[in-house]
Amino acid sequence: MERVQQLSQQLGNKTPIQVCLLAASNGSHYNAAVIGSNPNVVVNMLTRRPEIFATKVVKGVYEADKSVIEGKLHTVSSNPADVCKGTKVFIVSSPVNVQEELLRSIKPFVEPGSIIGSVYGQGGFDLIAEHVFGQDIKNKNLCIFALFNIPSTCKVIVPGKEVVIIGPKKYLSVATNPKNRVAEVQTILEELWRVPVRKTENFLNILLTPGNQIIHTGRLLGLYDNKAPYPLKEIPFFYTSLNQLSADNMDKLSEEIQQIKKGILKRHPTFKLDDVIPMKDRIIAQYGDQVKDTTNMFTVFTTNTGYRVMTIPMLPNKDGLYELNTKARTFVEDIPFGLVVLKDLAEKVEVDVPFITKCIEWHQKLMGKEYVKNGRLNKALLQETGAPTRYGFVTLDQLIAHYTK
Repeated sequence: MERVQQLSQQLGNKTPIQVCLLAASNGSHYNAAVIGSNPNVVVNMLTRRPEIFATKVVKGVYEADKSVIEGKLHTVSSNPADVCKGTKVFIVSSPVNVQEELLRSIKPFVEPGSIIGSVYGQGGFDLIAEHVFGQDIKNKNLCIFALFNIPSTCKVIVPGKEVVIIGPKKYLSVATNPKNRVAEVQTILEELWRVPVRKTENFLNILLTPGNQIIHTGRLLGLYDNKAPYPLKEIPFFYTSLNQLSADNMDKLSEEIQQIKKGILKRHPTFKLDDVIPMKDRIIAQYGDQVKDTTNMFTVFTTNTGYRVMTIPMLPNKDGLYELNTKARTFVEDIPFGLVVLKDLAEKVEVDVPFITKCIEWHQKLMGKEYVKNGRLNKALLQETGAPTRYGFVTLDQLIAHYTK
């Protein structure tokens, strides 16, 4: 409580908190606009493309009412030494498959007492961060956090200058390591994003609730009637042109996650997994009245104003048609750091997940990979994934013990 009181006093005295945004993603543009508009915060950014932020001002336009905010950036650089000194909070907003690289780049410059987190923990951000920082977490009094979901969907209009804010969440949820710093982190994050922040009991709730990784994969499979992909004449929207089969795929993936949850609780009945709820219910809870029809998975997606304008990542071929971009995060993130993670958890509790397996097999064929071989995870490729087994958690008991301490 003393740490929280000190922070509250700091905010009350208007002493700026220094934040460093890692990567120049859509999400970092959103964070630059929203967090950078707070006079109590100094915002730096680490990016490979500092030149696009030459004005050091990012305008955020709320799609719903066209209101505008402007966030200021203090220092933007590709050199961690330029942006890390004095930083209290580091915020990663990037595909999971590049998070380890980002964290390793800042590790030598992270100061004692720092807070390091991701705008969503799906794919195992906490495991990646603990793998990178190791004993520094204890020795330097670091705190690792992850949000349950991104603060808002958004789309960059002018790189480095303008982002459209499409679907801000009604609330955020967070887990921390160590757990006793969660109140401090909640206070900071509520100041940064100016929405309520709830506590999530443990990171396994987040690991078992992959949004994009089941939404994207179910949608891509359904786009082609669960068959082999073929060139399209135009790029489809992700959600507003959703077909029923894609929605059914998402339902199947969501249900298999519930079966994994049941398998875990059967072995560890007192472990808290209350936040692992069916995807439809979670979307309704987080987006509120932005969802106009809550009847089923299909209507939740097609009537959610927070899901507009998103298109499927595709590339033109030599014939002027469009084919799936297998280098996009819908492949390189969603499979090794999404469905493979779920498959690993399912194998630990001996729960059959045929549709998760089918989705992995469909995507991996296009990727030239073999994450699943003969129906089981291919151990030879585990080092390329976010599977808990990669980090030494071979059994469920080991993983539960880790998340209980």
